[in-house]
Amino acid sequence: MLRPTFLDHPKDKTSFADTNDFMLGRDILAASVVEAGAQSRVVYLPHNKTGWWDFWSGIWHAGGQQIEVPVDLASIPLFVRAGCVIPLEIGADRADVGAAKGLELAVFPVPGSGCSDSVMFEDDGESQNGPQCITNFALTQTAGSVTLNITHSGQRAPHYPKARILLPQGETRPLIVAGNTVPHGGEIQLGEL
Repeated sequence: MLRPTFLDHPKDKTSFADTNDFMLGRDILAASVVEAGAQSRVVYLPHNKTGWWDFWSGIWHAGGQQIEVPVDLASIPLFVRAGCVIPLEIGADRADVGAAKGLELAVFPVPGSGCSDSVMFEDDGESQNGPQCITNFALTQTAGSVTLNITHSGQRAPHYPKARILLPQGETRPLIVAGNTVPHGGEIQLGEL
């Protein structure tokens, strides 16, 4: 789950440099702040085809460059690979089955056009080899809109029947889910198997 940046960006020689940055899965870049009293942090965004969204500010940046971001002791710079959907449980501040009260889907589209996929795996959180639900999020981006198609497979229904949609502040195209335009903060039905 925690990976060095070069693992997902082997053609980017700069991603092999000694750093305190790491990937959380294939989609999230965490840039640790390790200097006492730091007010800014220079972050190298590995080169990829889609670029990176600043998780906090909602600003898109091209990959393969260094940027400087403001920091304090309470912040961790996070960047998300454009073209992915990140599921976030509402109210879950630790790994505790049943602690969450709902689901948010943070959608980070590719600027311009393209297609991309993300996957969410769910089980009961307790059983070994128990029933599971695999949800596939397919994003199709054009110059004028972003379409999210959701499909499920597995032996159980999605844990949450609906989800709240989050979009980066810098994304201005309409998001279409099941034929309906969904605004930032809007809810969608996740459907059933």
